Amino acid sequence: NKLGYLHHSNDFIPQFNASFELPVLNQILPYQIWDKESEIFVNPNSVGFTLEAIPVSSLSEESLKLLSGLIADTLPPETYFECLLWASPHIGASLNQWIKKRRLANDLLNYQTEQRIDYLLKGRLDSRSQLGYFLMRDMRLFISISQSKSAHDDVSFLVDKLSRLKNEVMTILNSIGLTSYSLSIDEWLSTFKSWMNPNTQPFF
Repeated sequence: NKLGYLHHSNDFIPQFNASFELPVLNQILPYQIWDKESEIFVNPNSVGFTLEAIPVSSLSEESLKLLSGLIADTLPPETYFECLLWASPHIGASLNQWIKKRRLANDLLNYQTEQRIDYLLKGRLDSRSQLGYFLMRDMRLFISISQSKSAHDDVSFLVDKLSRLKNEVMTILNSIGLTSYSLSIDEWLSTFKSWMNPNTQPFF
């Protein structure tokens, strides 16, 4: 009776062990060091920063020229410029601000506020319109700027240069109505966690 008998070749054990050797996330991602003072990422092959800007639906012709000048003239050669517009389902922070401004010593108005909040929260996963796919989202615009780094580069010099560039970029963005700020490491990790591990839990 050979029931329960497992025959394997000399290669079976290495192959079996290799099947469990999945890549670790921090080995795939490029992030290595965060400089708290300058708010610059120092990675194995690059240095850079990430800004969050308030999205706008339109820009004037003058603002478009300033934005074009930022990309064409302000950014040094060999600079990577990336934009990401994220329709975030995490609308709790915006709703909390809305609630605070409508808290009144009036039971009826407070009840109406609670009903509206409940209606909007349901719109995270279910369309609020029968005419189309209309979900409640917090539109967030991220701007990442980075430059290549080699093992022989002076990291302090690169960080200082990127820090000055970051301030210049923020000044230009703010001047055209794209109010921007540099993400702290806690804000960045919280946002990144939402990207890598989305869920349907309460989005507050």
